[in-house]
Amino acid sequence: MSYLEYITADDGVEDLLPALASTNHFTMDELAQNRAGKIADGQMLKPALKALKPVYKSARVLLGWLLFMLIIRTFVPGLVLRLASMWLGKSLGVLFLLITLGCVVSFIVGVWHSGRLTVGLIGDISSGQAAVMSGRVVGSRAQNDTQGMDRLHGEKADVYHYVINNEYFEVGQAAYETLRSREAYRLYYTPRSKLLLSIEPGT
Repeated sequence: MSYLEYITADDGVEDLLPALASTNHFTMDELAQNRAGKIADGQMLKPALKALKPVYKSARVLLGWLLFMLIIRTFVPGLVLRLASMWLGKSLGVLFLLITLGCVVSFIVGVWHSGRLTVGLIGDISSGQAAVMSGRVVGSRAQNDTQGMDRLHGEKADVYHYVINNEYFEVGQAAYETLRSREAYRLYYTPRSKLLLSIEPGT
């Protein structure tokens, strides 16, 4: 993963906190509970969805590829596949096997990442405690390898983070664009799984 850009624009929204709340999907009531050191009831599901995101994305790619192969096997005549192999100069069977292995490996990696986050999140939800970091926050844009067919073409996918004290919290593009980079903030998060709960301008 290579980091490409740090946003440095000084011009932000007129009222930063409501914009941060909207793009990071938290309410003022939830922020108030985070300030008190608690994970709000309404925030229990959102970190869980973030934790499951790696396995969900990789499973979708794997299932999509398996469905594609099933369609090819069912509806495409064998002669057409042999002619395609001759035209490409390589065996379609080997190519399909390599793509399938790539999708399976991506799924296993997704399960590993989701499992690690989920174990930490279970502890966070059990305790109900939110952690906080204060300081300068930088918005960072990275590019990760894509999965499935796009990976074969060398395509990349943008991933966005808030960076504070060398900790990276993944956010959406809208949240990244809302942040006034390098200003002081208070960032609330789940202490074990390190998932963002809310953020507010601070000193």
